[in-house]
Amino acid sequence: MESVTFWQCVKGAWRDGWRFAMHRPVFTLAVFAMAWLAPYAETVLPPDSIPPFRFMTWLPLGAFELIRAAMFPVLVVQAVHYLLIEQRDAHAELPDHRHALRYGVLAYGMVVLFLAIIAAGISLAVGAVLVQAHFWPAVWIDVTQFIVASAIMAVVVALFVCGRLSLLTTHVAAGGRLRLRDAWIDTRGHCLSIWFTQMAALLPVIVVASLAIYFADTARRHGFADATTCVLALAAVCGVCVSAACSCWLYTRYAAVLMGRAAPAQAPVEAHRAAFEFEREAAASA
Repeated sequence: MESVTFWQCVKGAWRDGWRFAMHRPVFTLAVFAMAWLAPYAETVLPPDSIPPFRFMTWLPLGAFELIRAAMFPVLVVQAVHYLLIEQRDAHAELPDHRHALRYGVLAYGMVVLFLAIIAAGISLAVGAVLVQAHFWPAVWIDVTQFIVASAIMAVVVALFVCGRLSLLTTHVAAGGRLRLRDAWIDTRGHCLSIWFTQMAALLPVIVVASLAIYFADTARRHGFADATTCVLALAAVCGVCVSAACSCWLYTRYAAVLMGRAAPAQAPVEAHRAAFEFEREAAASA
């Protein structure tokens, strides 16, 4: 059985992303509508004044933001479950709210981890500058360049850590358990490949979104602000679907330990179903 290649991941991401959108058209359109209406809702829902019961006035906006925060994790879980499990097993159970909840906690936790690593790197740089100024004032350093270089290094470290844990999000979205060590082992030596594959798959979406943002002011002056918002919402939904499909291909390519395979980087259709059925049986017997 042939190994999965870089271009198979990129082309397969777009093909499978479109296949999922056609399989769940109502749900995908609902997420698109929510993303499109989000700027208008954030303008309309906040109260104009602060009445005595100020908490109640913010409930509509809070409910909307909660739904918006949950819709993309649910979209990813639906896409991953369909591409990894439902396409191979027509009788597979649909993912329940626990899958989306676990994936949402993990996904937002990785965002917090990413920001925490950057904040820690900048804090260490500022602390080093203060220590140097206190104990070695005669030694001159360019503070701005030092802090910027430290921030860049912190971003690189954060990208590396999140890249090493990226297969875990797909594993959890498909119904697997949280296995940090196995995900770290599977991505050893593949961090750059994972990031470059995702970037290559998302390059058209990034270009379209960048052009929409660049010409946003011009479009607003000519009365096309709604079109810009629509393009950005479409790019967001398309990017999530393509990224989820690409994650499935990367999971198929690299997740040897997570899927219980002895050999790396093969693409057996049966291995997906066998790995998750084994986990479910183990959980049921525990």
